[in-house]
Amino acid sequence: MALEIEKKYLVMKPDTMTLARNYRGVEIQYIDQTYLKAATGERRIRRITTEIPGERDYISTFYYTEKHPADVTGLTRVENEVQIDYREFQKLLAEADPEYQTIQKTRYKFFIGTQKYELDIYDFSEKYAILEIELESETTEFVWPAGIEKVRDVTADSGFKNKALARTLTLPVKD
Repeated sequence: MALEIEKKYLVMKPDTMTLARNYRGVEIQYIDQTYLKAATGERRIRRITTEIPGERDYISTFYYTEKHPADVTGLTRVENEVQIDYREFQKLLAEADPEYQTIQKTRYKFFIGTQKYELDIYDFSEKYAILEIELESETTEFVWPAGIEKVRDVTADSGFKNKALARTLTLPVKD
């Protein structure tokens, strides 16, 4: 069990080539995320396909995750995540919640110093993306990444949680 503390921002979709130039070691992952039926909290499975740097090859890993709120702000949640094999992933797919669609997104993971950033670009959004910043505590300060234009903080906005996005496959943005 781990506490997940993160800030979440709606951002303008950046040029990913600029991102790769600005930050060394950008890791690219292709994520399929499916929500499962749950009596309480949140259950999901993920297939994460990662590009192997310097090669034209990919590796897929599979995860089962349960999340529960740890506070009223939505900034901190209790997260239990375990790696599973392909067979278990396929078995859990049978528990998919029909109210939610599978989310497909491309994640760009990078660091500024020791601070981890994750930029999620969704197939269903031409203009916007979501930037998540994992924090050690709720008061941890961080540097805003160059080349990414912030629209607004959506940490406490439940409409921007992946589970809510899986219901509509749209970012709740009024242009």
